[in-house]
This record gives sequence, C-alpha cells and structure tokens, in this order.
Amino acid sequence: MTARSSAPIERVALRWPDEVAAALGVSRTWLYDSGLSSDLHFMRHNRTRLVLVAELERVIKQRSARWDE
Repeated sequence: MTARSSAPIERVALRWPDEVAAALGVSRTWLYDSGLSSDLHFMRHNRTRLVLVAELERVIKQRSARWDE
C-alpha cells in the first residue's frame, strides 16, 4: 500500500464567478460590474465555466499595466 500525500493539490482553474471572486478578494457584483469577463477566455462544460489561473493572471497584469500608464 502506498502512502497518500496530504499536500494540497494546486488549482489550475477556478469556477466562474464564485471562485474567481474569492481568489481576487472581491464580490460577485464587483466582478460583473468590472467587465472582467469580457477579457477572459472561459472553458465551458454544460453550465460550468472555468477560468484558468494563468488566464486570470494574464488579464489582471494586462489591466494593471493600463492603470500604470
């Protein structure tokens, strides 16, 4: 028998909108009002929409670069 690792599994995608809002520390309302979804690429399966963590980081960096200009 092999020992199971108790280390948490690193997430590669987050559910839209609840997990994305929680990861950013904002409300769902803010998330929708921000227009962030128009910049994100989603993975869809039935009613579930997933956002890759790397995609979320890309969009946040892109938007923050616009604010710095």
